[in-house]
Amino acid sequence: MSNGTVIEHLTLALEALQRAECGVDWVSDKDEVLTITEASELAGCSAETCRRWCADFELGRLFAGSLWLVSRRRLLALIERRSGKAAMLAAASRGKNLHRSLSSALSIRVRATSSA
Repeated sequence: MSNGTVIEHLTLALEALQRAECGVDWVSDKDEVLTITEASELAGCSAETCRRWCADFELGRLFAGSLWLVSRRRLLALIERRSGKAAMLAAASRGKNLHRSLSSALSIRVRATSSA
């Protein structure tokens, strides 16, 4: 998939994300949104494992039929539940070094959801 196609898919996905229902526990800022590649790097697992976790544990949302956007907070919480606090802290540390070129280039704007 070309960079232009990826950016187009991400743009459509982010527009859908902005239209998502208010009050749904999701993300409050762009730094909380991870792609599958970023999420798998943070978690130290394969992209396929991340996709499965997204579906099984509601870590993210599927957009445009194939693009998963993952909540960093939810992913770290799952890692902590499954492997303990030390594993979560190690993942959070890895996450600080992630390369954010696509999401940064898109200037993602995510509306904060009100807590009901």
